[in-house]
Amino acid sequence: MRLASLVAILLAVSATALAYTTPGSGVRWTLDDLVAQSGGAVTANGLNQYSVHESVVIAVSDTLEIDRETLVVFTTSTPGHELDVHGALLARFATFTDENWQPGGWYGIRFRDTGPGSALVLEHCTIKCARNAVDVVYDDIELLRCTIRRSLEKAIDLTGAGGVIRECTIE
Repeated sequence: MRLASLVAILLAVSATALAYTTPGSGVRWTLDDLVAQSGGAVTANGLNQYSVHESVVIAVSDTLEIDRETLVVFTTSTPGHELDVHGALLARFATFTDENWQPGGWYGIRFRDTGPGSALVLEHCTIKCARNAVDVVYDDIELLRCTIRRSLEKAIDLTGAGGVIRECTIE
């Protein structure tokens, strides 16, 4: 029993170590800001194309805003990495996917209610090849005219959560 607990703790610590976390200072981030500040966790691959090499955590009180047609590719160098939102994610016209277009190649977008200012609003977005594309616990979300394709386990997982999901397609 103790060995199993120790292994679980070590796995949680190693997963956390492979993540870039924004500082939680109330800043509105763009992907270009993450490229500049994340120490290689997020890189730019050309005009409006970005690669995410490890999990990215948007801290409480911070916001990641994607307001143009953008491709965000999660590399398979770290299986299970995710976009973990404790603050806010406001995205329009973005595509989130795995680099090999294989279902389950990345975890997905995880959103937890962390208090005032936390929000998940996706509009005209596409989420492809995630294990659990949108995983929400205890908060309301807005998914408007989004497409979710080729999820390995779940397209949308709402635990104690609600909100608006309108004109979305799940394939």
